[in-house]
Amino acid sequence: MLNIEKTSDEINEIFEIIDVVYNPTSLSFDPIDTIINNFNKALKLAINFDSSVIRKELHDELSDSDDVQDIIRMVLYTFHAILNWKEDTVEIPRIKESQRKDLIPYFEKLDHLGISYSAQKRDIIIELFIKLGLRLLKARLDLEKIIAELERIDEINQKIDSLNRGKISEYNLKLNPDKIQEFTRVLFNMYNNNYFLPLGNKVPISEVDLFLAFENFLEVDISGNEWFGTEIYSQDDNSMPTPTLQTTNPASGLSPAQIQNELNAYFTEAAYDYFLEALRNEFKNEKGKTIAILLYVLQNSNPAILHVPHGKMKKFYNLLKAFFNTDIGTYQSIVNFSVNKNLHKEEIKAIQNRVDNMKLPF
Repeated sequence: MLNIEKTSDEINEIFEIIDVVYNPTSLSFDPIDTIINNFNKALKLAINFDSSVIRKELHDELSDSDDVQDIIRMVLYTFHAILNWKEDTVEIPRIKESQRKDLIPYFEKLDHLGISYSAQKRDIIIELFIKLGLRLLKARLDLEKIIAELERIDEINQKIDSLNRGKISEYNLKLNPDKIQEFTRVLFNMYNNNYFLPLGNKVPISEVDLFLAFENFLEVDISGNEWFGTEIYSQDDNSMPTPTLQTTNPASGLSPAQIQNELNAYFTEAAYDYFLEALRNEFKNEKGKTIAILLYVLQNSNPAILHVPHGKMKKFYNLLKAFFNTDIGTYQSIVNFSVNKNLHKEEIKAIQNRVDNMKLPF
């Protein structure tokens, strides 16, 4: 998806340029002519945005993928900056007015830095910034339409899958409930010996993919069981690997101070003193979907409060669960829940309000 990557890089470059406007701690002593050139560059990059190219590449990707939600998550992640830019504003007059207001503290910052400019140069910057805002608005709306199209495709696919799953009754087949745990061990062994391959052989299959597939086919709950876990394995030299099913949190061996210290590393400077304690106090009785939306809110705040690097989500989950010292839901129930800013708008807003109004725990 070369065009999508190129477009994403260009959008990120735009936001790097205009970071001087939105970020009060972003200081630059560039002369006014350099500033104007940078804004001109950002506008040209925004003009180059072509949603039809993105739509075509995504539909090509759909032909090789069975998981539309994966593609939706990829789009949400790749175009995070533009999709969250003034997401509640769609009217052109409001965008224009908003762009003007955004420049007021920026010009004050230039004055404080001693960067001189004429009234004419000021007007040029305002005009460029408004034009840029309109282009960003169009790009955001185009991307939202593409995401809506993907969601409609996913809805249709789910209905088809539901009909296909209903055909299992034709075989008069079900799994003995007393054998689910043993069956899971067999699947682990087969997985570790490469019995299963993803469709198209494009991406590695995960344990979660495997169990969800059998859950859907056999209409049983595997990953929701308390004994379910995939991280600890024991293996004899002459046998296939068998799982030691995890029943305890790997972070539970740490002291409370160590847990909090390691958890703090995932939170940015935007998290004030005692933020974690306030977070635990406010959300100690929540689990699953609500925790997933909470993490989405923290990661998508402006500025971001939470940052979980790629591949570190499981460790973060274990630390958070140990810190809350309560049932926050299974790992799968959180990471497999896809938060959509349109579908879950009210819930996101409610969680955001709770975060904004959290009280210090003393």
